[in-house]
Amino acid sequence: TNIIGAPAQPEPPALAALDGGVALTWPVDSAAAAYVISFRPVASNAYGPFRFVSGAQAGQVAITDLDPSVSYGVSLAALTEDE
Repeated sequence: TNIIGAPAQPEPPALAALDGGVALTWPVDSAAAAYVISFRPVASNAYGPFRFVSGAQAGQVAITDLDPSVSYGVSLAALTEDE
């Protein structure tokens, strides 16, 4: 938990290539109600759609709608029930 009571910034997820996507794994914070994940094409300033994952489903997620010819930056943030 950080100074304002929100879950701490998660560790960077481990990434593994899948056919047509990527698998993300990360340690889950018990204080997190959910996580938000974003993949931003490196060559763009625009973010793609945010993906919300419940705390119960967090820790190991497959994203299957990414373009394999595009390099992405990934962002991961923990949320509380109030966010």
